[in-house]
Amino acid sequence: MRHLVLYSTVASALVLAACAKTEPAPDPVRAVRVMTVSSDSAGGIYEYAAEVRARTESRLGFRVGGKLIRRSVDAGAVVKAGQVLAQLDPQDLRLGQDAARAALVSAQVNYDQTAADFKRYKDLRDQGFISSADLENALVAHPEVREAAVIAVPHSKWQERPIAIVVPREGAQLDPAALREFLSGKFAKWQLPDAFVFVDELPHTSTGKLLKTELRKRYQEWKWEQ
Repeated sequence: MRHLVLYSTVASALVLAACAKTEPAPDPVRAVRVMTVSSDSAGGIYEYAAEVRARTESRLGFRVGGKLIRRSVDAGAVVKAGQVLAQLDPQDLRLGQDAARAALVSAQVNYDQTAADFKRYKDLRDQGFISSADLENALVAHPEVREAAVIAVPHSKWQERPIAIVVPREGAQLDPAALREFLSGKFAKWQLPDAFVFVDELPHTSTGKLLKTELRKRYQEWKWEQ
């Protein structure tokens, strides 16, 4: 009987232990890295690409056109004043001089031409003449005119007077009286061309510009009707 009571007590204790709440396991201790920061570890080393140059530099060299045929000294050598350092091909120098002379002549010709054009402009302005471009634009505005040019030709009384060289459109029937009437509403009577010449085409340069120098040569012996 005593053994039965003991077994019952042990069994009850085991049942109660099985029904009790299990305690959670404690968290593991995690390792921590510790570093002591000193003043030396806060700095750094940096590298940059650079060029060391003097604060003040003098330009000791200059470009010279031509082909180098002989060099008497090497780079970095010590030289004296008046010493010949190199020799250039004299042919290149002569060609450069010829080119400079040609450029000078061309500039002089352009200057003379501009001066002559300016003098002519002043003379025409003082006499009350108008620009030939104004007359040409007005003529081209006519529906039956394809192209026109106005040039001045020698005149026995007025030194020079304008004539109009006109290219009619295909199939057009133009006459000087009709063109003069067309222009009379835009210009004074004394500003109109004194003669009209009808041609099939006008001379042009390779770039399409009207070649008035050729027209002046063609009509420099123009005969005025008496």
